[in-house]
Amino acid sequence: MNRDDAIIAGRHCFPYRHLKTQNPAFAHLKEKPIAFFCAEYGIEENLPIYAGGLGILAGDFVLEAGEIGLPLVAIGLLYRNGFPTCTLAGDASDQIINPESAGFSLVRNDQGQSIVLDIEVDNTIVYAQVWVRVYGSAHVFLLDTHLERNPEEYRVISRYLYATDFHTKLLQDFVLGVGGIKLLRCLGITPTIYHLNEGHTAFVILALAVEYMHDHPDTASIHEALSAVRHSVVGTKHTILPGAGLSFARPVFSNIVNGYLARHRVNFDDFFAYGAEPNDNQIFSTTRLLLKGAVRANAVSLLHATFEKREHPHSKLLAITNGARIARWRSPRWGRDGLGRLADNEIWNIHETNRKNLVAFVKNATGVSLNPQALTITWARRFAAYKRPELLFADVSRMARILEKKESCVQILIAGEAHRADTVGQKLIHDIERMARDLRFAGRIVCIPFYNIAVAKTLVSGSDVWLSTPERGKEACGTSSMKAGLNGVLQFSTSDGWLEEVDWSDKGWILPDIDTAEHLYKMLEEKIMPMFYKRNTDGIPTEWVRRMRNTINLIEEYYGARRMLDDYIRTLYFPEKT
Repeated sequence: MNRDDAIIAGRHCFPYRHLKTQNPAFAHLKEKPIAFFCAEYGIEENLPIYAGGLGILAGDFVLEAGEIGLPLVAIGLLYRNGFPTCTLAGDASDQIINPESAGFSLVRNDQGQSIVLDIEVDNTIVYAQVWVRVYGSAHVFLLDTHLERNPEEYRVISRYLYATDFHTKLLQDFVLGVGGIKLLRCLGITPTIYHLNEGHTAFVILALAVEYMHDHPDTASIHEALSAVRHSVVGTKHTILPGAGLSFARPVFSNIVNGYLARHRVNFDDFFAYGAEPNDNQIFSTTRLLLKGAVRANAVSLLHATFEKREHPHSKLLAITNGARIARWRSPRWGRDGLGRLADNEIWNIHETNRKNLVAFVKNATGVSLNPQALTITWARRFAAYKRPELLFADVSRMARILEKKESCVQILIAGEAHRADTVGQKLIHDIERMARDLRFAGRIVCIPFYNIAVAKTLVSGSDVWLSTPERGKEACGTSSMKAGLNGVLQFSTSDGWLEEVDWSDKGWILPDIDTAEHLYKMLEEKIMPMFYKRNTDGIPTEWVRRMRNTINLIEEYYGARRMLDDYIRTLYFPEKT
């Protein structure tokens, strides 16, 4: 980008006049929208700037908000090489992402000049251009530091999602928070609420406090400023695991923010203490900063809130269970109205067509020809130790005997990926891939070599059973099973995340916490396989279809993104109006 083609953005660069809504219920938010910050967005199939469920959920959230007319500005980073993964096919090759091919364009002023933000980092400036795409009333802005005017150490901020280098990862969080607020002010946008999705976005709180101190020169301390801005900040914590944010020692933190703090008359020790871990005041946690700096925050299921309280007795997280966007994840073959008045045979015919489509996809992706009429079970998600994909192979001989049964054929699909820096996840991938190559499993257990939004849509629509095996309390919600259930795929899972909220006796099957692998085999042989292959005179598995119908109705009524968004508005954003 030439200097003549861009302007360096000041605090009030130019008014952004494109915010609009057709929903009169949200007219009051047109000038003061909701601002949503997230480190990743799984919103476009050809824009892989997401790692998993967090990003996909953010995409569903944005699309749902845009459809109902909620004025929303969503802010993130553009990662030119996407998410560095290890898949069942090996290391994913580095990709070069072109945001224009995904419908994004550079933000420009009225004279057609691209804006470039100058973002303070320690004692220097990081420059970022901004990409935007509009989804109804929702606008997604992505900050991009891949500019010639930046030295290499700052260009890499926009290289990989969740960079393996810790210094770069901290820079990413800082640029997202401080740069995101700079962008809003440049565009003349003053949000009503700042919704921070996970600890990676917590530096928004610092930027708001610094801004408050500038606007109120008599502010006595950073603590007073943090208290003053807290009323407009809400947060969501998506996992009980450490990956919710970054934790780092004082020297590391000082190298990134000390100059910034000093210029804005913020005492380093005061701010560090605000986010310090209670058991180690030399460690700063962005998740702790988020939870202390937000007036309200939520967990992503009832069980997640319970386990957070057990882990952190002072936790005040509200329980707002995640939801999946129905229009995005329901197979088009169900039509706009889903089940409607469909008869059992119509439901089964649609599902069998989806399974045949899945079988054709597997053939094209792997060369393996599956049985289009066979019971098809899928385990598909990020490879992590607590998700326990290896339970399928706890007793290899027994699994082989189950798969060898001619009268009740079973086939299993496995898909997913792990971050290149996650050595445990990579080992799981290699172990699963190796075990699946056992000759006794030939043509019955298939590893899908890659995993993305398009693959997920095929899997959640065409499988018969969605298998989930997490350790109880570790899977905060688990939205992939919602997407599968929306298509009538029956759940076979430990009772974790959102599944704990449902009576599954007439819908699916719950695995116990004790001897989980043993019960997996036993329930598969004694309950799932017999039910699937028990047909009436018309060849319809009536009890199976009844459970499909119950599952679809459940997801549509209680676990859609519209319900989730309504809960955010009533419980997290504006509880005083309910």
